[in-house]
Amino acid sequence: MALFARLRNGRRKNKTVNGMLSPDLARKVIQKTAKGNRVESYGYAKRAEKIWRRAYDAIPEPKNQFEQSVWLEIFLGDVFFSSNAYEEALPYYRSAYSNVSGKGKSNSYLQMRLGACLLETGRHDEAIDHLWHAYKMEDPQFFSGTDAKYLDYLKNNLNLSYT
Repeated sequence: MALFARLRNGRRKNKTVNGMLSPDLARKVIQKTAKGNRVESYGYAKRAEKIWRRAYDAIPEPKNQFEQSVWLEIFLGDVFFSSNAYEEALPYYRSAYSNVSGKGKSNSYLQMRLGACLLETGRHDEAIDHLWHAYKMEDPQFFSGTDAKYLDYLKNNLNLSYT
């Protein structure tokens, strides 16, 4: 009986330790995330999405308790955003934003993407709030890698001047 219990406990590793991912699970999630990033950098977005999804699925519920979820949710949201599937991207960005670690709210890239998604889906009041937060966190050049309409929207609705 004791041998059976040891075998069973050995197979069932704890996923969390003191409210954080166990070191083993955290390492696996980080490794899978990095692998997904490498694959995506070679232009294989769908393959990267599968890798990121496996890493994300390895994180126990509730996922918004773990800061590792933030980047994975941003990456998964970006997969949909880049395909103009804004409604599908929105839940990932919202979840990353609401992560209890606070890493989402302090991430200017996430604020910008969430604002852009909200703007694209007609939620203008919410969009301007997130775009404004991203703008305050960074200089206007931060928006240079995105569609100019997001910074123009801020400029036109908040009377901003930028160069």
